[in-house]
Amino acid sequence: MVRPGVTGLVVPARDVSALRAAIRTLLQDPVQRAAMSANCRRIAMQEYALEVQARRYVGLYEEILSWNPPVRKVPGASSLAVQPNS
Repeated sequence: MVRPGVTGLVVPARDVSALRAAIRTLLQDPVQRAAMSANCRRIAMQEYALEVQARRYVGLYEEILSWNPPVRKVPGASSLAVQPNS
């Protein structure tokens, strides 16, 4: 995801002149380009590193496995069935 002014520039959809201006800004400002590039790399390494994603998936799996849905007798069913909360 682009973080406006931090990792890139955002322009309205189908706005060719805004896109042209954003490209021109970055072409003319190597310091800003380098800063945005460094920010992208830093954020990617912090938030999307393999170890970070693995921890997030483990946490998600543990949450799913610990979920105990309510079990109720469903009218007309011959056995217990999970009925969604609604």
